[in-house]
Amino acid sequence: MKREQFNLKQAALAFADKLIELYFIDRRLDRLPAYMNEKISWIGTGENELCQNLMEAKQALKAEFKEYSGSFIIRQRQVYAVPFDDACIVYGMLEAEPEDKMFAIEKLRFSIVLDKELKLLHLHFSYPDMDQKAAHYYVESRDRSNLQDLKQTLALRSRQLELLNNSLPGSAHQCRKDAHFTLITMSDSFLSMFGYTREEIANRFHNHFIEMVYPNDRSMMLSMIHKQLKKGSDIELEYRVLCKSGKPIWVLDKGRLLTERDGSENFFSLLIEITQRKQAQEALRLSLERYQVIMDQATDIIFEWDIARDTLFFSPNWYKKFGYAAISKQISQRIPVSENIHPDDMHAFMRIMKDTAAGVPYSETEFRIRDRQGKYHWCRIRATAQFDADGKAIKAVGVILDIDDEKRQHLVLLDMAQKDALTGLYNKAAIDSLVAARMQNCEASGKQALLILDVDHFKSVNDTYGHLAGDSLLASVAAVIKSQIRSSDLAGRIGGDEFLIYMASINDEENVLRKAEKLLSALEELTPLPNALPITCSIGAAVFSYGEGDYHTFFQCADQALYIRKKSGRKGVTFYQAVKECSSDHLMSAVNEESNIDQVEIMEEQLAQYAFRKLYAAKDIHLTIERLLGIIGHAYDVSRVYIFESNDGHSCFNTFEWCAKGIKPMNSSISVSLAETAQRFDEQGLFYCAEVKPMSKHYHSYLAGQDCCSLLQCAILDEGEFAGYVGFDECREHRVWESKQIAAFKLTADVLSAFLMKLRLKQALKIK
Repeated sequence: MKREQFNLKQAALAFADKLIELYFIDRRLDRLPAYMNEKISWIGTGENELCQNLMEAKQALKAEFKEYSGSFIIRQRQVYAVPFDDACIVYGMLEAEPEDKMFAIEKLRFSIVLDKELKLLHLHFSYPDMDQKAAHYYVESRDRSNLQDLKQTLALRSRQLELLNNSLPGSAHQCRKDAHFTLITMSDSFLSMFGYTREEIANRFHNHFIEMVYPNDRSMMLSMIHKQLKKGSDIELEYRVLCKSGKPIWVLDKGRLLTERDGSENFFSLLIEITQRKQAQEALRLSLERYQVIMDQATDIIFEWDIARDTLFFSPNWYKKFGYAAISKQISQRIPVSENIHPDDMHAFMRIMKDTAAGVPYSETEFRIRDRQGKYHWCRIRATAQFDADGKAIKAVGVILDIDDEKRQHLVLLDMAQKDALTGLYNKAAIDSLVAARMQNCEASGKQALLILDVDHFKSVNDTYGHLAGDSLLASVAAVIKSQIRSSDLAGRIGGDEFLIYMASINDEENVLRKAEKLLSALEELTPLPNALPITCSIGAAVFSYGEGDYHTFFQCADQALYIRKKSGRKGVTFYQAVKECSSDHLMSAVNEESNIDQVEIMEEQLAQYAFRKLYAAKDIHLTIERLLGIIGHAYDVSRVYIFESNDGHSCFNTFEWCAKGIKPMNSSISVSLAETAQRFDEQGLFYCAEVKPMSKHYHSYLAGQDCCSLLQCAILDEGEFAGYVGFDECREHRVWESKQIAAFKLTADVLSAFLMKLRLKQALKIK
């Protein structure tokens, strides 16, 4: 190959890499036209991706970016180049995974023609035909027809589902879980049942379903919903609803509470009119209830329990499902010792039997039943009690549903919700709950240990090598922890670079020390990047006997041990010996340098809600505000949190202030003009400055004593009038707060302001 062609080939390959980086990784589609020839032609994978010149290519790029602006992760790439005298062809394949999981992975083949100036002259993308079998060149027609048959079957099933939905008895509606049960959707049968039009419901009841409920039944309805939601997401209750005629009718409401993607909660309910059933004689009512339950519960295994005779009848589906005859006599004695129900679930089954016998109208639980081969299947049992004329439960009828697939999927989702996405270890909320529960095991032997591990100087890793390297390092640390602990141990990520390990049933402290040193030795083999210095870690450990203390005490002891380790030079293990010292009011903490009890609570609640709860219960609001400023500062990692107030209507003075370590407090004698300060704030009561220095000339009198790089301030209003502000300063570097963070600051500041105004009003009344 000639030297010129070799150089052209290398330049073309570099061009292709740059093109992939701009198009897929950086998503700088606006810069791509600079690399295109005016006469470029472009054939993409979609029907609209056909361009014949640069102008059409620009329009296509804008439309594509509007549809998806996120980045891609390149999983595979193969690029080749063939140079010619005045052009070069680049071709290959790549696999690009969108960061937004809503979009599918793209497996692309491409070819590029570059002119002699290395500009795009022609671009062609294509997808492999997924119906084409390996080692074949063509797609057989029967493969296409199978796909078409599948689509037709799916359309048929959709029509059948729609027909079934329209054939269901009663009426359906959807409403929000709010004080009014605001209606979202109503079926035509819902309107027919009560005789209203949609407009009449909107005008007369303001779309509030609670206003349609008979007034005398509203309190009972709310109470029953609250009680049943404690047991699960399903509700079933009876009440009366006002019809257009003015008469109420009885309805049976069978609903389920579901959480939408945006976090809102809505009820999906089926209403069945039961007025005649309510008015029927007792014998007829029992018969109708049994029939209604069977119809509602539909398929699977139907059962009837005669409480007085202690007999149990199952439909034939039991034998078909499990392969053996069920226990049918003396069930209250034989079922508790039966191997047919999983030992861990026996208490749930017995509870539903006791509840039903005691007169609970409706009960539901989940448990595992063994089949003939010894395999356990997850099932859901729903039991409805029947009563005699004296109100005593005499029978129970219901259904057993196979929920094995549903339950296993739920367990997978639960595992995902408990795990930290980066490391795969338990997240903080999950590890806190699991360890606290494990510590209550009264039958455990030996002792238990809690280790808090911190990566030394982790911030410098992010600063030196970037956050991607930092994330990779944390994942590696987690992998080492998983490989070093026992299957019975628990491990979780409780902070940025902080990990917690719980070891149950250990022999002594020496055993824990050996395991911790072995773990540290394995971690010292990790580096942020190849050829970089290896990391070191610090561990604070505490060893407790079972029943010696609660989880918070345990955590504080290990946390203080870590603090001592870090103050002593890091890199090693320190044990907390004096357990009784954990009862002090304020512990030095390596996790956040504050008592970890507050930090645990703050992780479980939104910051504004946390501040409101603490201030609402505070006996000393002044002292509580001082402490809250520190907690807020730690939670959002700012340099300074402070409050300026006006006590004369003319000037603002610094009345509260918290500073991070190494941050110089503001001059306490600083005062600013109330009127001039109010002008800085926008209509939302915010003054935000990502870079203070350019603004110093405009606000020199105020910023002179502040020594900060970035600031965010939220106005304090007293009956709509500006009365001061809550401020957050960053003195270490320029900082850009996201809109969600600003909203959180503002809401928290509003909570502080409300209680601060209450405090000042009380003080003023005492003075008078």
